[in-house]
Order: sequence, then structure tokens, then C-alpha cells
Amino acid sequence: MAGEVLLTEAFSLIANLLIIVVMATYLHKVVSGTTTPNTATWLIWLVVMTINTLTYYQVVGGNLKEVGISALATAGIIAIFVYSLFRGKFSRIGAIDGVVLALAIVIGAIWQTTGDAVLANLALQVVLLISFIPTAHGLVTGILRDHPLPWVIAVLSYCFQVLTVLSGAEGWTWPELAFPILNGIIGNGSVLCIIVWKRPVMDNQPEKE
Repeated sequence: MAGEVLLTEAFSLIANLLIIVVMATYLHKVVSGTTTPNTATWLIWLVVMTINTLTYYQVVGGNLKEVGISALATAGIIAIFVYSLFRGKFSRIGAIDGVVLALAIVIGAIWQTTGDAVLANLALQVVLLISFIPTAHGLVTGILRDHPLPWVIAVLSYCFQVLTVLSGAEGWTWPELAFPILNGIIGNGSVLCIIVWKRPVMDNQPEKE
């Protein structure tokens, strides 16, 4: 039992440290101009991740080892959003961004109708998952620039978060895995794949003035 607890704590610590590195690395890329954050994606993340942290806390039964990664990611998102907003780093809002924002609002309204923390959190995972669409679209069309490093570390971080949930001595439930798998691994992983695919094209593009 003690061994399981230590293993869970180790996985949680690694996941949390990695997510801090993710946010620091992404912010550095934004500051240096290597990365252009998508307005719609980060606006959705700013609102939804804050709510997600509160509801995920209830989903995991108040387990701080499991909710830590969401809280740290939210803090990082707030910092990056504020910096990008006041420094004019965000991309312009396009048609697909408006559609995704509208869809997020609709799902958010549905979320408001339920008092069940688990159902509410699962609904938020849908919003978070579609929030990757504007960034993916921007990368595919060449509107956005990005670097693979923070996305690689993000996927690794959420892999350790999955291990944190699975190794918990008190057991686990499927809703606990929805956030790290759907958004942590699949969402970040899909963006990473696009960046790697488009990287040769991005590298050949001239830097914007």
C-alpha cells in the first residue's frame, strides 16, 4: 500500500512539474514570436479550464494529487492569456473561430442546466476538445506559427496524469480519465501532429515584421 502511494505521488509530481515547464516554454515561445496563440482557443481555455478545475475537483473526490495538473494548467493559461492580450500576440478572429466560440457557448449553456458535477465536467471536456479546432485550422492554413516542444511536454505530462489516476490506492472511475485523455493527450497530441506535419513549411516562411 505504501509503495502504491509513493508511486502515485511520484507520477503526480512529474505530471505537475511537466505542466509548469509546458506553460513556461509556451510563454517563452510567444514572447520570442515563435508561436502565435489562437484567440478563440485561449479564450475558451481561460473560461472553461477555470470551471473544469472546480468540477474536476469534485469528480476526483477532492484528491489534490489528481486535480493539481488542472489547477496549474489554469494558472498558466491565465498568465499566457493576459500577456498575449496586452502585448497583441493573439491571432485575428476568423469565421471558424466564431463558430467554435458559439458552439462552446451552447454547450456551456447545457452545462448550466445540470447540477451533477460529473456530467458537468464531461460536458466541459467536449468544449475543451473542440477548442483545439481553431488552433488546428490556423496551423493547417498557415495563419498560425507554433513550436512542437511545449505540446510534446504537455502530452507527456498528461500521460503521467493518467498514471496518477490509475495508480491511486482508492481506485479510479472513467470520468476521472476523461480530462487527461480527451484533452490532455488527444487534444494536445492532435495539435502536435499538425505542427510536426507542417513544420517544414513553417520553417520556410519568412518571419512576420
